[in-house]
Amino acid sequence: MDFTESELYLLHETVLFLDRIAEEEILPPFGVTYADCLLLIKIGHHPGATQQELAEYLNVGKSSLSQRLGFLLERELAVQEVRPGNRREKRIHLSPAGLRLTEKCEDALARAGESIFKGPRIERASWRARLKAIRNRLAEAAREG
Repeated sequence: MDFTESELYLLHETVLFLDRIAEEEILPPFGVTYADCLLLIKIGHHPGATQQELAEYLNVGKSSLSQRLGFLLERELAVQEVRPGNRREKRIHLSPAGLRLTEKCEDALARAGESIFKGPRIERASWRARLKAIRNRLAEAAREG
């Protein structure tokens, strides 16, 4: 079998196209990259998370996350809160500006998703369930590996 015709390769290519569409067409008006947007969304869903926790949620290295987080802190889209009793542990939250930007980015990405995944609700639910199953299997394999 030709690997480029496999489900794995097609899924990989699909993700690359989605990333490129987000980077080039959806997010430029907001002045953030797709990686920045995903980090903002995770901070919004997990307020008070540490850098290590956010890196785990996004499945990225701590140094990569640190660079993106530095950008968000510099633009005052996120804030760090030093934990009393442990000055080395910093909790991360969205600033009011970060919260507004995250909502705009999520809305723009959701609208793009609506146009990409046109079709009956039942079909979309089936796709979502399949994608979640694949993601969960991959996450489980990564934990075991």
